[in-house]
Amino acid sequence: SWLVACAHEVEVGADDDVRIELELNAELALVTEKKATSASAVAEFQATVDAAQKRLDACVEQDKKLETNFIRALGDIDEDVIKKLLNLYKRRKNPVRKEKGGSRASQGLRAAGRRVSRAGAALRAADK
Repeated sequence: SWLVACAHEVEVGADDDVRIELELNAELALVTEKKATSASAVAEFQATVDAAQKRLDACVEQDKKLETNFIRALGDIDEDVIKKLLNLYKRRKNPVRKEKGGSRASQGLRAAGRRVSRAGAALRAADK
């Protein structure tokens, strides 16, 4: 009777192991599917980030050119006046641009950029 009880426990344990293995396999398949979906979303977002980085780099380059041209346009003005004008030029308000709508990611990036710009302006103002 003890041997029969032990054999029964082994059989029930084996059935439980099979059931647990099936549950784990189903969960693994679900997680693998979520991983593939996440990888796709990350790749798509990375493309958006790369495009935004290119636009940012182009804007930074354009800003450098504008600053250089601004200094050149001032010509033979006193250096202190140039510094003050350059400071005012850097603090200028950006022209209003029409929003194109764009994707949520690019809207989020623009909003984050505006917050960073405002924070930087506040820090610069506090330094003066």
